[in-house]
Amino acid sequence: MAGELAAGLARRGLAVTVAAGLPHHPTGRVADGYGRPWRSSEQDGYRVVRLWHPTFESRRIAARAFVMATQTLSTVLAAATTGRPDVILSFAGPPLLGPVLSGLLAGAGRLPLVTVIHDLYPDVAVESGAIRNRALVGAAQRMERLQYRLSDHLVVLGETTRETLIASHGIAAGRISTLPVWLDPDEIRPGERDNAWRRDAGIGPGRFVVLYSGTAGLVSGAEVLEEVARRVDPDVDLLLVGGGSAWRALDERRKAGLLPVNVRLLPYQPRERLGEVQASSDLSLLTLLPGRGRASVPSKLQGYMAAGRAVLASVDDDCDSGRLVRRGGFGLVVPPGDPAAIAEGIREARRDQERLAEWGRKARTVFERENAREPIVDRYAASLLAAARPARPASS
Repeated sequence: MAGELAAGLARRGLAVTVAAGLPHHPTGRVADGYGRPWRSSEQDGYRVVRLWHPTFESRRIAARAFVMATQTLSTVLAAATTGRPDVILSFAGPPLLGPVLSGLLAGAGRLPLVTVIHDLYPDVAVESGAIRNRALVGAAQRMERLQYRLSDHLVVLGETTRETLIASHGIAAGRISTLPVWLDPDEIRPGERDNAWRRDAGIGPGRFVVLYSGTAGLVSGAEVLEEVARRVDPDVDLLLVGGGSAWRALDERRKAGLLPVNVRLLPYQPRERLGEVQASSDLSLLTLLPGRGRASVPSKLQGYMAAGRAVLASVDDDCDSGRLVRRGGFGLVVPPGDPAAIAEGIREARRDQERLAEWGRKARTVFERENAREPIVDRYAASLLAAARPARPASS
C-alpha cells in the first residue's frame, strides 16, 4: 500500500521520497540486492532511500522489537539525508516508534506531520498478551500520547478508531480523517471459483471452500478454526492462506497430527496469483478476538470484497468490519471467538446459493464505491497539500 500510495501521489505531480527499512517481511531474511549500507533507487516516479539495519529470522518478541527499533532509526536517518520536504507522512512503519521519531524529525525541521494510524497501539499488544510488563505498558502508553501530540493531522482506517481517539484520548475531531484501506480494482476481480490455482492446490470442485486469506496474527483469533472444522459438514474445507502467529500455531498442530484434515494451510502466495486465490472460495472468513475490533481494522476484508465473495465476519458488532458487512449487506456477522456460531454461519451461508451469489455481487459494488484506490489516493493528496500549505496571516 505504501508503494501504491507513493506512485499515486507522484502521478498527481507531487515530488515523493520514501525513506524505508530493508525488505525482510515475513521471513526475516533480507531480499537479494539490498545488502549495501545505503541504497537509493527510482521507481514508479518516486525515490526510495534505505539504510542498513539488522534483521533476524526469530519470531520472538524481543528480537522483533529490536529489529523494529533499529529499522525505525535507520529509516529516520535515511529521511534526514533526502533534503527538506514540505510535509512528512508517517505511513506503515513500526507502531509508536515510527510516528514518534517521524514527529521528532518534523519538529526539528519545523515541518508538518501527517500520521496514519493502522492499529491502536499499545492496545493491540496489551490485549493480545504480547506485552504484560506494567513498566513497558506505561512506556508504550506515553509514546502513544506523544505520537498524537507530535502529529499535525491523524489518518485512521475506520470510524470506530476515530470515535475511540476522540472519546478516550481527547483528540479534536478536526485533527482526524478517516481514509479506509484500498485496493486496485483491476488487480483483484471476481473470477471463476474452479480456477487454475484451486486445481494446483488440489481442491476439488465439489468442496465448499471457506477462505481466510492474509496474516493470521495476534488478535485474529484464527486458532478457533480448529474447533470450527470439527463442527462443519465433511465436504467443507477451511483454507488458510498466509502466515502469522495464529497460522504458525495451527501449522504446529498439523505437523503433530492434531489438526482436522479439512483445515488446509498454505503460505503466502505470489502476488500475481492473489486474484485466483480470492476467487477460489465460496465464502470468505474474517475473525478477530473479542473486543479487538475497536483497535484493529484487518485489510483482508477489502480483498474479499474486491473478489466479489460473500463474507462471514466473526467480530464484535460495533467494530468497523462488522458495521461494513452489515451496512453493505454482503454477508453475516457472528459473535467473535465462538466456534459454534462460526460453524452455524457457514451452514446458513451455503443453504441458499442464490443469496450467496447476491452477497458476492454486493461486496464488489460496495468495494468499488468505497475502497477503490484512486479516489482514496486523491484524498491523501488533498490532505498532504492542506497540511503543507502555510497558514494565511490573519487579516487586520
